[in-house]
Amino acid sequence: FVMDNIFIFFHRSGDYGSHCSYVKMIALYSMAMITFLPTCFFAYLFQSKLYDCGSTGSKILFVVLTIFISMIFFEVRLLLVYELGYASFIKELVTSESLTHYKVAIAIMVPPIVDALQSGLLILASQVYPDDKDT
Repeated sequence: FVMDNIFIFFHRSGDYGSHCSYVKMIALYSMAMITFLPTCFFAYLFQSKLYDCGSTGSKILFVVLTIFISMIFFEVRLLLVYELGYASFIKELVTSESLTHYKVAIAIMVPPIVDALQSGLLILASQVYPDDKDT
């Protein structure tokens, strides 16, 4: 959330700054649904062992690894959005004749929807355990 908003509203150089805020918002948040999945998968596999039933050291390790995975895949998100042209695709899509009147509304709706879906995935990952976990 914080990293996305920094790049949406404050980073103005290079490819990061060449798009309007609504394009950056839609592109970064919609791509977050894909690039957030590794964090959810990590939580699904390791939260019970490292955090729920773990020692203080393993809890710290879980939190640090979760942050690290999120940071790595945020960089992947930036690569996909800016270097591989996803932001340009979104710009073309939302400025098309059929959607141009709704671009700001779409930009307003996408972040809370994505945040809700990501929160739901993390909650689900913490409640549903792989078969080999002791519950």
